Amino acid sequence: IRPNTLNIGLSNALEELADEISAQAANIKPTPVNVFYQVSPSPFRYPEDVELHFYRIVQQACQNALKHAQADSLTLVGSLDEDSIHLIVRDDGVGFKLGRHLDLSWFLVNKHYGLAGMYERAALIGATLKIQSTPYPGTKIEIYWQRNHPSADGRDFENKIDVRLKA
Repeated sequence: IRPNTLNIGLSNALEELADEISAQAANIKPTPVNVFYQVSPSPFRYPEDVELHFYRIVQQACQNALKHAQADSLTLVGSLDEDSIHLIVRDDGVGFKLGRHLDLSWFLVNKHYGLAGMYERAALIGATLKIQSTPYPGTKIEIYWQRNHPSADGRDFENKIDVRLKA
């Protein structure tokens, strides 16, 4: 299902999503979660599937931070340029331990269904998804997409995830 807010563009939809996440945080966690939105407004439009999958990836990353990370702050930062999108969702929560070899099957076997969905969505639009997580200072999800990139049509499903491990 495509959120109605995407009808006015990804930039506005993400800003509204940040406001919604901030409101949801009050219902999920007894202590406040500071949500920082640092994405400059952008007039650019992207293919519908790219906007939808980016929105859902960011939404899932924020939901994970609220439900699982016990975070005190959540930051959404990035840029929406004419031919590329670069977004980072970062929290200061508990983080989680990553395996050494991550792929879709690893996410599924380890019951990280939200991450598996993010991985699939990124691959479908030819985006790169990077995940960094350590127990305190939390998790960083980075998504990058470039228009007219050879893998932007989603056919190159492999090598779309770059997982950084920290001790």
